[in-house]
Amino acid sequence: VYSGKSRLDSRNSFFMELLGGIFVTAAEFRQNTMIHSSGWDLDGLLDLVSNRALDALVVHAADNDPIIPLLGELCVPAVAVADRLNSLPSVVVDDAAGGELQAFHLASQGHRHVLTKENPNPVSSSFLRMDSFCMTAEKLGMKISRRYETFNEGGALDPSDINTLTFGEDRASAIVGWSDHVAQMICDCLDSLGISIPKDVAVVGFDGTFHSCTPRHVLTTILAPWARVGGTAVTLLNKLI
Repeated sequence: VYSGKSRLDSRNSFFMELLGGIFVTAAEFRQNTMIHSSGWDLDGLLDLVSNRALDALVVHAADNDPIIPLLGELCVPAVAVADRLNSLPSVVVDDAAGGELQAFHLASQGHRHVLTKENPNPVSSSFLRMDSFCMTAEKLGMKISRRYETFNEGGALDPSDINTLTFGEDRASAIVGWSDHVAQMICDCLDSLGISIPKDVAVVGFDGTFHSCTPRHVLTTILAPWARVGGTAVTLLNKLI
């Protein structure tokens, strides 16, 4: 499992689900798994691949990752997960449909102005999902204030966000976070400011991943089957080996 520049942290519920699906399915095929995260250098991974110590790769990385153009030369079967890569078979969820579902839900609840907190990193899945949300929401007559995710001493919302949520008759009455993790951080920030959820501001996320402890708020979210994505990638790799 190669994660490019991101760090595969199993405490993150998205990675926990994805890796769980990979490990369970690999065990069913009686295969060993190795995680190559950002703490390793690229040369170390290339040595493992070129020496045939690895039979195949599950890749969670961006299109511009330095290993992507080398995979063809090394003749190593590889499958991308979560974020589609043009050069590799990819197992993904329907991010565009996820954004549409978020928009239809908020429109059905009567929201007319929505603040988005988007991923500042070049992650194709979140870009596709948020663009789909905004396009659908605008067609449904909603105003969108697009902002990037910001974590600072004040929490997940900066002063401009708070102003958008609290001032004026046209204030934003809902927030869409690009992931459940971001949405939960937003909920914590709203709680600290005394802003009631969902009475004053509604919060919507994306992932639907399991939490080992019960969060303060039951988040409205879109369920993405990340464990099945990981398992499907391993099944596809076994057909390519």
